[in-house]
Amino acid sequence: MCMQYGFPQSSMSGMPGPQPFNPIMPCCCTQMQPMAMTGPSMPLPIPNEIQLQQLHFQLQQLKFMKQNLEQSLEFVNKSTSETEKIIKKLESTKSNKANESQADFLRKS
Repeated sequence: MCMQYGFPQSSMSGMPGPQPFNPIMPCCCTQMQPMAMTGPSMPLPIPNEIQLQQLHFQLQQLKFMKQNLEQSLEFVNKSTSETEKIIKKLESTKSNKANESQADFLRKS
């Protein structure tokens, strides 16, 4: 890397030694660097085909996840309705037993 001062091939002021960097007269460092190094460094772009394949793969994953979630939701809904049926049976059984107990109590008295 070239510092603030370069060594131009011809000195404008006639004085030997470092001179302020002049973009018109590049210093020895920039002359030795390959041109690719002097440009801004940017990541290589991903070709559209690879991006398309990645997006397609992500779409397949999302579809699979959606299917799993739908199946899970269906299972939860089914379990919930079965649980509600069991609760209603238990409540009716409880009320029937309470009624039977009350009837037995009334018969005994």
